[in-house]
Amino acid sequence: MKPSFLSRLKGGAVISTLLIAGLPASAQTAASYNGGGTLLNFGNATGWGFTVSSPTSVQALGVFDEDGDGLASAHAVGIFVRSSLAMVTSASIPAGTVAPLIDGNRLTNIAPVVLNPGVEYYMLTDNLSTDRYVFGVGAVAFTPGVNWLGFVDGSTNSITSTPTFNGGVPGNLGPTFYVGAPANPYKLSWWTVDGGGGKSASGALILEGTSGQPDAGKAAGGFYTLASGFWSTFVPDPCYVNCDASTSPPILNINDFNCFLNKFAAGCS
Repeated sequence: MKPSFLSRLKGGAVISTLLIAGLPASAQTAASYNGGGTLLNFGNATGWGFTVSSPTSVQALGVFDEDGDGLASAHAVGIFVRSSLAMVTSASIPAGTVAPLIDGNRLTNIAPVVLNPGVEYYMLTDNLSTDRYVFGVGAVAFTPGVNWLGFVDGSTNSITSTPTFNGGVPGNLGPTFYVGAPANPYKLSWWTVDGGGGKSASGALILEGTSGQPDAGKAAGGFYTLASGFWSTFVPDPCYVNCDASTSPPILNINDFNCFLNKFAAGCS
């Protein structure tokens, strides 16, 4: 499933602050459940090794949710470099249905990181004694460009424990991640518009609007003034000395006096 951006603004002459946390429209799940296979619990951290065929941006980390009805436990998920065991990125997936469900996986956004071809990676998740993982011929599908290498098991339930690398048929879907193009990731950190309060969500995208006027007040620069907040009657500034807006010396001259007289006669004070 590819998430679409859902935007819903409510009426009202207010200023709203928007926070959007989402994934690129081109993103897709690295590994997803096809059905069938074997579902098991496991006491240690487990996951799978892989390579990528081209530079690949990881946008989110996730855990398989067997029935889509929420996770029994929170899960730590991490991606590591096989040769050094160095962690590339990690995230915590909360229990329940808090994390968005995409392709049967509960996902949490991360600061995007790029994985490079020619490097062997592996990923692990913990707490699979409560939530089951799946493996077996045809049970797990991998997105093109993400290449399965084998099972990986931790020596304990910790994702940072010493891993053991195995073979086996493609699978071991406990942990997964979301991939997208590494260039120009979709991002809008904040903005202000005329709208209302509330929250809208679609997939991994969330739009929040706060009813209020965080930008209320007056800002001025040069001969321009911006009044923001709830609609109100705008009162112009008093007449100013450099009435003709000249910038060459002498700044104040006879033209300013004549200009002031004309503005005063027109009601400026």
